[in-house]
Amino acid sequence: MTIKTLKIAFLLTILVFFSSQKSVAQEKVTDEIVNSSAVDKKGNKLEMSFNNTKNTVTLKFKGKTIVLKGQTPASGIWYKNDRYELRGKGENIDLTKDGKTIFVAKPKE
Repeated sequence: MTIKTLKIAFLLTILVFFSSQKSVAQEKVTDEIVNSSAVDKKGNKLEMSFNNTKNTVTLKFKGKTIVLKGQTPASGIWYKNDRYELRGKGENIDLTKDGKTIFVAKPKE
């Protein structure tokens, strides 16, 4: 065999070897979502969809959809963006907009 034939045989061997290898499947990450809702004493409903994978919460309140980023609370929950802030512990939930409280939910007594 000539050197040219050996090179071609070598390249074909490499080609066959790599084409027969299975692709490494990427692990699909499924977001961990927890849905919850609360009602204040006026009957206003706050729907909350917590994405624990992305550390965000999507709120639906009075026809608006609000996305907040998780913060590090001492305990309970704390999410905020430039205008809104959601804090809570247990069944107590407070939503503020521009520093003004717009929703408060307390456990029923």
